[in-house]
Amino acid sequence: MHCIGGQWRIGTVLSLVLFILGLASASAAPSVIRINVGFEPDSLDPHVSATTSAGEIDLQLFTALTEFDVNGKISPGVAKSWEASPDGLTYTFHLRPDFTWSDGTPMTASDWVWSFQRLESPKTYSERAVFYYDVVNARAVSTKNADPATLGIRAIDPMTVEFRLEAPNPHFPELLAGFYPVPRKDFETYGAAWVKPEHFVGNGPYVLTGYSPHVRVDLARNPHYPSDRRPAYDTVIVYITPEAMSGLLRYRAGGLDIVALSSAEFARIPPEHQGELHIYPAANVTYLTLNPKSGPLSDMRVRKALSLTIDRDLIAHKVLGAGAVPMNLILYDAWTGLTGQKPPDDSMRPPTERTALAVNLLKAAGYGPSHRVQFTIMCSGEIAMRVCVQLQSTWKPLGVDVQIQTAEATGLFADLDAGDFDAAISGYAMGQQKDPLPSLAAFEDGGMFDFTHRALPVFNTAVDAARMEKDPMVRAAKVAEAEHILLSDWSIVPLVAQPGRYLIAPTVTGWNTHAAPVALRFFSPSRS
Repeated sequence: MHCIGGQWRIGTVLSLVLFILGLASASAAPSVIRINVGFEPDSLDPHVSATTSAGEIDLQLFTALTEFDVNGKISPGVAKSWEASPDGLTYTFHLRPDFTWSDGTPMTASDWVWSFQRLESPKTYSERAVFYYDVVNARAVSTKNADPATLGIRAIDPMTVEFRLEAPNPHFPELLAGFYPVPRKDFETYGAAWVKPEHFVGNGPYVLTGYSPHVRVDLARNPHYPSDRRPAYDTVIVYITPEAMSGLLRYRAGGLDIVALSSAEFARIPPEHQGELHIYPAANVTYLTLNPKSGPLSDMRVRKALSLTIDRDLIAHKVLGAGAVPMNLILYDAWTGLTGQKPPDDSMRPPTERTALAVNLLKAAGYGPSHRVQFTIMCSGEIAMRVCVQLQSTWKPLGVDVQIQTAEATGLFADLDAGDFDAAISGYAMGQQKDPLPSLAAFEDGGMFDFTHRALPVFNTAVDAARMEKDPMVRAAKVAEAEHILLSDWSIVPLVAQPGRYLIAPTVTGWNTHAAPVALRFFSPSRS
């Protein structure tokens, strides 16, 4: 997931991020659960959306072939079972016959084939397409306009879907937990308007019934959802709360049942709500993107100097707090279990040595007190603004003048996607996905995090080498090497990793301490 301020973009697959909790009783009395998202969703089309605001809503509207259970293990979704071939190159998924679209239309294997073809089509321009380059010809379809019929997916029969991979990937079922179907008939009838409430058809536990931009999204229980998976809550109200402290204030006033907290809100939880606080492990990585096509930032020496002088400990512990961890790596090893990672050269030197080296790098690039580096850094939200102010203060004595430009998240995403920026505070969330490769691959050309639109062939080649590697240990080493290559360009500058922080009202049950409270079908109202 990617983040700007408090808004994360879905970067690994699961992303879409997507966290699963304990079972809820389908027999609970009709009721409403109220949650918040930090920013306006960029789209509710699951092949087009790229932010956590959209992803958390899509999680209620769609069900993938697989999903994560309460213990973070991959489990059946629309697929009741699956098996891999002995060589690991073919996965076969067997569908549940009782899964239908929300209008009652039967769901078959051909729906999944068409949806995957649409996801990988360059016409869709999905930033999620890169996550599935393991599938035969997926890259060629997505980037070279190859025939979608050549994709390594087929319907063996109405209830069986087969995927063929370029190389074995034991994490592939996890990857599919972020791949949602789109109803072909409705898309072809209404185009992009198929996600409007009056046209919406999905296959998840809820359906879209109302949408007031920048205010709220209304969902109702899907009457055609399988009875053994039916959610307890009849209605979901999703409030959009981009303003600083607005989520916490609404929760304190009794207007939310679950609220995701920013670090600023975390620091202001009143004593009476401390017992309702739950912190979940999550790989929410915040980083700085320096556009190598922009002015002085086109010089790698300048980018390296800026990175070397950042005080990540100060940002993590003083500016942000609330469990933030300083990061010199883009892949969070505490979450992925990845070993052998290598921060970029010189980044682990003592602070005084790094500062001296930065001064020399800027001088060699022709910059100093009489010829200052000047650029603009973009951000959205109070927390990102605080980080920007700290960076501005750190760099000023080096002869670097930074202007800070704030924007509403949706507009900022548009500027970043267009490459129209000097620098920006960005981020991603890995969700339940423990495989680090999809998150790293999202920085490839055309990937979700490729804001600079500048090819790095050596990095792309390294990612492909990791993707094609069959030996798990060698694959991990190749992932770490690809990460080192990316960071050594100094255009992606890691800052911190942050956990998930939530207040959950005592009236809500069904959540647990293993995963963030996002998948609402597992929740039920308290009987007390």
